Formats: sequence, C-alpha cells, structure tokens
Amino acid sequence: MCIRKRFFIVLLVILALVCIFSLVFGIFAYVTEGKRYVADNIPQNSRLYIDNIYYENGSVYYTIVNDTRHTIGYEEKPHIERKENGVWRLCNDTSVEYYYDGNRLHKFKQTRCRIELDELLDQVVEGEYRLIATDVNVSKRISESGESELYCSFEERRTYIVGYFTLTEDMLS
Repeated sequence: MCIRKRFFIVLLVILALVCIFSLVFGIFAYVTEGKRYVADNIPQNSRLYIDNIYYENGSVYYTIVNDTRHTIGYEEKPHIERKENGVWRLCNDTSVEYYYDGNRLHKFKQTRCRIELDELLDQVVEGEYRLIATDVNVSKRISESGESELYCSFEERRTYIVGYFTLTEDMLS
C-alpha cells in the first residue's frame, strides 16, 4: 500500500507540474499574441507597430516593433497614403515597382528603417500621411471627380503595420 501511495503522490506532483507549465505557457502565449483591433479601417495588432516615426531632410525614419512571438514580413518600400478631404489616398509614385522583398523581423525584435520620400512619392507636399509597412492589395476605384485612382485595400483576416506622420510647410522648406 505504501508503494501505491508514493506512486500516486509522484503522479499527482507530475500532473501538477504539467498543469502549472501549461498554464504559464498559455498565459505567455496569450499575452504575447497581442490584441487585434481596427483603426482607420485597417486591422492591426497592439504588439506589432511603427514607433518613433519622423521626417528629416527628405527622409522618413521609423522603427518597426515586433513584440509578438511570431516572425513577420515587412516591406522595404512601404505604401504611403496622404489624407485628402478626410479620405486616405495612395500617393506612391506608380512607376516604382512594389513587390514583397522577403524582409523578416524575428519575434521580440525591432528594426530601424529609412526611406527617401521623393523616391516613393509623385509629389512631396505638406499634409497628414500614413505609412503601411506590410504588403497591401492595391486596387483601382473611381474618385469623386470621376477619375480612376489606385488605393490600398485591407483584408480583415490580416494584420498590417501602420505609422502616421505629418509634413508641414516649414519642414519642407
């Protein structure tokens, strides 16, 4: 009987340790997954974002932060939109080739990026901009003026890395 009790106690201890490990790992996995949310009609994640974005001497500098437990892909040449009359409009130079370039950012890492605006945009003017560092679908639509224009469309099931910056007249002079 004594051997059965010891075996039972050892089994309970092992089972308790497995439960504790599973609970701790589960909490870690849940916390590091991040919270999905939608801002400006773009699905995003609270642990995957652009930080410290600013404009200086013709370039935009920013940091892509990946605080999730997944390796993610990002674009070397991000899509950039400018807000015009309350609508986000793609303002990338359409002659620039965009393709997924295979950049990877490992879990719990960040990377510093720099882009030359005049290489990506048709025209650099003052205004409110947003930068999308993940691959997006570019589609055509008819604008209010009846002209065909390109725009970024976002899939609900995906997560996008987005940052905002503003250019003023003083910054551009």
